[in-house]
Amino acid sequence: MVKITAVVPVNNNENIIGDCLNSLLKQSRPFDEIIVVDDASKDNSVNIIKKFKGVKKIFLKKNIERSRSRNLGVSKAKNEYVAIMESDSVFNKDWCKHIVDSFEKGAVFICDKRLIYKPKTFIEKMENEIFELRLKKDYIPFVPWCFRKTAFLELKGFRHKMVGIEDKDFGTRAKNKGYSIIFQSKAIQYHAGEPKSFSDELKRSRSFGNAYKKYYKLYPKEKPLKLYFFLFFPFFPPFWVLIYLYLFFKYFNKLSLKFALVYPFISIFRNVVFSYSYFF
Repeated sequence: MVKITAVVPVNNNENIIGDCLNSLLKQSRPFDEIIVVDDASKDNSVNIIKKFKGVKKIFLKKNIERSRSRNLGVSKAKNEYVAIMESDSVFNKDWCKHIVDSFEKGAVFICDKRLIYKPKTFIEKMENEIFELRLKKDYIPFVPWCFRKTAFLELKGFRHKMVGIEDKDFGTRAKNKGYSIIFQSKAIQYHAGEPKSFSDELKRSRSFGNAYKKYYKLYPKEKPLKLYFFLFFPFFPPFWVLIYLYLFFKYFNKLSLKFALVYPFISIFRNVVFSYSYFF
């Protein structure tokens, strides 16, 4: 019989942590244990968390960063099956039920489906359509958010030195050990931490570009050729038009027209910023 612990690392998420915990406590198949690890939040998160009953709480006085707070939460879990829950997400009512179903069928590592929480801006609505398009049943995940604790400990958890890309690193190490990551499309988390503007998109690309310096140093065979392509891309204007048209026709019948027109432009800029952040 599967018994599952939800681990919720928190750091300054006062605007949504209440909704997050409510969604976890109102699951159709309840979690057997919920552990909240507050990583020295400076906003009102702590006071909000304290109001919730039926939740184990760990309040840290000094920030230890999310990899360590995740590892700490897992170490305190009494159950073999564990789910890492984003504190800036809200989860559909049957999330736990579907994850448990996958565990009961023999899964060791599982990834859920991610959509945007209450999308309001143009960018959020566009990204939500992109997620819906990509995250089909045949999607091959690279980051597991749910796992057997024994397998997690075998991999020694999330690595603090890989901060910013620790999720991807964790998934790669799992696959290199011969594990498969199962995609559970019916377990949906609605994430509020996605980019809301074009500026946010570029900031995230810059952050990922810097983080991937560590990742590709450890896994050089995974370094894509497009890193070099987009490094020189700005110096060859004809390529701008060709890539834009290629992406536009790729998404023309799959996205709303307004998003199909804009997404290629954003995708190109993201890749250029990522490459320059990686190399410089």
